[in-house]
Amino acid sequence: MFTDFYINDFTRNLLFNINKFFKIDLLNRLYLRSNKNLHSNKVISFPIIRVKSLIRFLFIKFIFKNNHDIYNKFIYEAQLFNQNIINRLSLIPNNFFFYSYRNDSLEVFNYLIKKKPKVKKILEVPIAPAIFEKKIISKIQRLNKYKWEKKISKNKNFNKIIEREKKEIKAADHIVVPSEFVKNKICQFYLTDKKKISVIPYAIDKKNFLFKRSKRKNKEKIKVITIGDVCLRKGVHYVYEVAKKLSDKFEFNWVGRSNLNSLGFQEASKYINFFGEIPNNKIHKYLEKSDIYFLPSLCEGSSISLYEAYMSRLYLIYSNNCGFELKNYKRKKIVKFNINNMVKIFETLHKNKNAFDKSRILANKTDYFSIKKYEKNFNNMLKKI
Repeated sequence: MFTDFYINDFTRNLLFNINKFFKIDLLNRLYLRSNKNLHSNKVISFPIIRVKSLIRFLFIKFIFKNNHDIYNKFIYEAQLFNQNIINRLSLIPNNFFFYSYRNDSLEVFNYLIKKKPKVKKILEVPIAPAIFEKKIISKIQRLNKYKWEKKISKNKNFNKIIEREKKEIKAADHIVVPSEFVKNKICQFYLTDKKKISVIPYAIDKKNFLFKRSKRKNKEKIKVITIGDVCLRKGVHYVYEVAKKLSDKFEFNWVGRSNLNSLGFQEASKYINFFGEIPNNKIHKYLEKSDIYFLPSLCEGSSISLYEAYMSRLYLIYSNNCGFELKNYKRKKIVKFNINNMVKIFETLHKNKNAFDKSRILANKTDYFSIKKYEKNFNNMLKKI
């Protein structure tokens, strides 16, 4: 496995023990850059990428006095990552599967096509195509009166990401996506053969999220949570409008780093409580205190946080563009991209005294996104190609 940063087993155990006594967020984040099921001798990491990227950021910001562009950073780090991998690929056999990730694969794929054409190149695309993201967000930015973010339509580096993605999809021997939504969008925008794409929903560890819910007091506001980056793609403008109209009945909370400009964040903070970026192993603490999970996303793949909210037995309110496919789950509403439609759904829930009844919630059966099921789907995909 290749990655930019991974800690060895000794450091992992050390951080685990330190974390028992000192709750330091940075140490917790470092601890998460490891996995007890993946020994460090099977991982090759390139921490130099982070060092070079940081130095480059400091030069751009303080020496050249230019604004830092996140998409330019993505491309720079992806190219560095690819070059480091290429330097290690000469020894791999020809009967090999190379599994890689969207936007992080182009140079390696081109190398394999020229030098090792028999190697099977598998590309994971976790989200709908960047060209679709640009189209739908640009439309919102033209119509919405609040200037939440820099305009994506004018960003040359985002256009480069679109081109990278297009070339990666064409070069891949097979593509793995988490939902039919992503598959359909790839076929729509890149005219890709459906037989080239496998849909494999993600897996999560159910033990972390199947907890008993505490009983709500009748006078308490109903607690709504959104998880993920605070941005237009996640539907921050919809959450803001709904919170603005219903903050007397609902408490709106958001866990995730903000991509908004200062004015947009200041305006949204009037009605939404922002908790910032939280390590993944702490997310369940916010879910267990919530009643509703709200994600009116414009462009997703298949949101892991929706899986976690589902496993936590929250009431789910989300858009079709989330790529979340659970036909038999009753405690959900799929919203249209319409403020009045969203507000109506929330008001109906507020009137329904039984919607958050503890006994009903615990009686609701869950269809687990198990690791075994993921492994079975993944192995079937490998046999197919």
